[in-house]
Amino acid sequence: MNIIKNKKTIATTLTFVLVMTLAGLPLPAKERRGSSVVVTMTAGRGVVKGELLAVKADTLLVYDQNANQGKSIDLKDVFQVKVLKKSKVGEGLLIGLGVGLVVAVISYDKTEEFAGIGFLTIPPMAGLCGGLFGALSGIHEKFSLAGASSHTLHENLNRLKRYAREQD
Repeated sequence: MNIIKNKKTIATTLTFVLVMTLAGLPLPAKERRGSSVVVTMTAGRGVVKGELLAVKADTLLVYDQNANQGKSIDLKDVFQVKVLKKSKVGEGLLIGLGVGLVVAVISYDKTEEFAGIGFLTIPPMAGLCGGLFGALSGIHEKFSLAGASSHTLHENLNRLKRYAREQD
């Protein structure tokens, strides 16, 4: 019996030491990714789709995944840059349902005759509102570069730098 107790103690101690050792290790860092963009060229030269690597003073650096190469695009040739964003409908829906459920629980009154109706109406309405806000946050952002004044062009390039992999 004493051996079994010692084995459990040793196993528990070793597990504890292992967990504490692993908890002190640094977490692996993720590489920052640039946003997916669609660059529309002037004079019908086509479009370039890919990851925005950097925004320079006179060029855009875009990694075209289909061609498996980076492209340097002169700003004079760019008509519009569209930043593609992921839709957040599902996240908004879940957050809205959670908030609606909390509100329904808080407002629940046992003495009321139709007290359970709040659980059937509040969470779906809050979930719908959350899903709508999630959908609105996923709208693609467009930056027009052709024909813009130098001040507007500078502002658009500064805003576009936020979506690049290399922001400096």
